[in-house]
Parts: sequence; structure tokens; C-alpha cells
Amino acid sequence: MEWLPASGYSDYEVSDTGRVRRVTPHKLGTRWPVDRELTPQLQGRDSHHAYLRVKIGQKYVPVAHLVATAFLGPRPDGHEVNHKDGNKQNNSVTNLEWVTHKENVQHALQLGLRNPADWSGEKHGMAKLTEDAVRAILATPRGETGRANGTNALATKYGVCTDTIRLIRRRAIWKHIE
Repeated sequence: MEWLPASGYSDYEVSDTGRVRRVTPHKLGTRWPVDRELTPQLQGRDSHHAYLRVKIGQKYVPVAHLVATAFLGPRPDGHEVNHKDGNKQNNSVTNLEWVTHKENVQHALQLGLRNPADWSGEKHGMAKLTEDAVRAILATPRGETGRANGTNALATKYGVCTDTIRLIRRRAIWKHIE
């Protein structure tokens, strides 16, 4: 196992297998001995898809970032860490690489870790509308702005902006709804 300084954290080292340890004495003495490995914690709700992180000072730092920065070099602009095998808890340097966000998403799709259907419609985390609401909007005849079935009235009824109603009616968004 090889240890290198953790970039940006002078009191710590990181190993090529994803371990992190303190290498200088702590100001409070023996309670935190030198070479003590930090215990990683899961970051995320689902333990199968969670990243490992360690607490350094008052801040939580992803272990993958520490390993990648130490062994692969500084993070290039617009890049993020990718776990080649899809296991976010395998922080071995041989499993990590710097990629763009687009490449990371494509990789997750190839491994079956993400499903494009999970990003659309009411499953999307930012969705304000349900599929039933979109069907009702599409079924409502177009009317003048001031009428009950007009764009403004529908936007108010469903808590969205008028552009959202127009885009739904033009089939620019929510295209999968019949």
C-alpha cells in the first residue's frame, strides 16, 4: 500500500486503496494518535449507492476526491471523479478516473446504474406536475387568456408558470404523455 499527502490537508495522508490517516500529532494529544486511520462514513440515503467520506476538522471530504487528487493529480476544470466499476465505495486508485459530467452519466447508463426514465416526468426530483395533471392540461381546450381554461388559469391552478403550460401544449415537454 502506498501513502501520499492528502492535497489541501497537510496533517493527513491517503492511500492508493482509499484509506485516510492523520500523520501529525493532534493538539489534544494522545486521544488522536499519529497514524490513526479515519473511519469513513456513508454519504447518502441508500447504502448501496452511497459515497464514502471522512471528517477532517469540521468538514466532510469525499474519500474518492482525496485519492484521485493525490494519485491522479489535480482535478481538471469541468471534471469529476468516476468509479470505473460503478461501486462508489471502491476508492482504490485503479478504480478512479477524472471524467466530464457527461462521460460520468454515460458510464452510469452503460453500467445500468441510472435509468433515463428516472429523470423524466413525475419521477424527476424537480417535477411539480403529475402525469394526470399533464393529461388534464392537454385535454383542456385552448381558450382566451382570461377564461377558466386559459393558459394563465391553468398555470395558477397547477402552480407552474404560463410557459410550462405552453410547452406542454406544444409537446415540447412531457412528450411521453399521450
